[in-house]
Amino acid sequence: MWTLFRRYKLFAIRSWEREATLKISSFLILAVTYALTIFLIESAFNFKSIISRWGDAPKLTVYLSEGQTPTTQKKINKQKKRNYF
Repeated sequence: MWTLFRRYKLFAIRSWEREATLKISSFLILAVTYALTIFLIESAFNFKSIISRWGDAPKLTVYLSEGQTPTTQKKINKQKKRNYF
């Protein structure tokens, strides 16, 4: 069993010595391809969410100070509806 392990170990060392650049370049190409694929998938999902949000109606929040009269609130609501809807 150990002789078999040593034989494969020697084979791996010799293979690495002979074809190191080929193995490194193959690994780098796979890593870049994987990263690019993940980037494109994530971008597609993000683009989909951005497109879905464009259709939403604009929203406006108005904070009134204490003691505002109902007529002031009605004026603000009219102004808001006229400008944003």
